[in-house]
Amino acid sequence: MATSDKVNVASVGAAISALFWTIAAATFWNDTFSDATIAALTGFTTTIVVFVLGMFFPDGETYLRKALGSRIGNVGLRVSADDEH
Repeated sequence: MATSDKVNVASVGAAISALFWTIAAATFWNDTFSDATIAALTGFTTTIVVFVLGMFFPDGETYLRKALGSRIGNVGLRVSADDEH
């Protein structure tokens, strides 16, 4: 089973956020924030970055279903009954 574009973007966003705060805590903001504050900032930043990036990347099958309309069955995608609205 393939992952959706939104899941991949969420992973990248989380990695960017964690990397930024890890580098910031070890270098230019060394001894400025407590460990708990860094953890909270990492979580908050991750939420914001993932939300913003997710707005630019539509979910794969949903995007294709909207783009192709009724021709979706001709491209070999599996659409389950609970996906139809």
